Amino acid sequence: MSSSQVPQPVHVLSPDLVGVLKNRVEATLVALIKKNKHTRYFSESPVFAAFHSAIRDFGREDYDAISDDILLEAFRTTIPFTNYNSYEPFVAKFLTETCQEDDVRDMFSPGLPHHIAVTSSTSSPKPKFFCKYQHQDSMRRNLGDSGEIFWTFSLHYRQLVKIQDRNGDIIKTVPAGLGSSGGVRMLHGLEVENDHSNIKLAGTPRHSTLKCFHFIVKLSLTRGVVHFSDRRRLHPRLSRILAHAHTLCTRGWQGRDDIYNLYYVRS
Repeated sequence: MSSSQVPQPVHVLSPDLVGVLKNRVEATLVALIKKNKHTRYFSESPVFAAFHSAIRDFGREDYDAISDDILLEAFRTTIPFTNYNSYEPFVAKFLTETCQEDDVRDMFSPGLPHHIAVTSSTSSPKPKFFCKYQHQDSMRRNLGDSGEIFWTFSLHYRQLVKIQDRNGDIIKTVPAGLGSSGGVRMLHGLEVENDHSNIKLAGTPRHSTLKCFHFIVKLSLTRGVVHFSDRRRLHPRLSRILAHAHTLCTRGWQGRDDIYNLYYVRS
């Protein structure tokens, strides 16, 4: 795209766009309130007490019977800005030695989390943990649909949270690690229980047959794999791609129990 084709930034939204943005933000907030109204965090955390009191003052227990305008006004006027202190006691239940389903189901959103994102501790001495959920109506991002991309990512996790039912059986294993790693797992349906076969990325769009250039086998995990979406256009760039990938492997990946995937995507 030439410089003349680059759209100029919009410094002030038109009234129509302001209205569209406002409606979208408010619709998203109302949807979140209604979806998460029965969660443990929303029901039990003190930061939401004034909100529940305001709703009761309208004589309605069912949020669906309350107009969106009233919900939004109550939310804005009663819920303060919060920080991790209100969230931490609830997410800590996932990090106990024995994580029970009855203690964590519907904690922040209906069901159990897909993964737990762990921060890098840049703003505090210890990392923060945030549960990430996946629902059928969740938005999915498309990455690398066009152009040329040499994309590296890790499926590494720092710990596995094994959620048990009342009989002591593990009903779900939740990886806790980098948010980007969990996002990749969610995007491609890469469940941690299937990590022995995840490097194949079976059925993943835009990626074809597995091409392995570097294997380091440890704990039954094979790392350093490349997927090529267009073999016919691969040859002119093959040596450069593999040289760069080999450098990444030998310098950055030795001694780690990660699964790494590199993509060369060309539409």
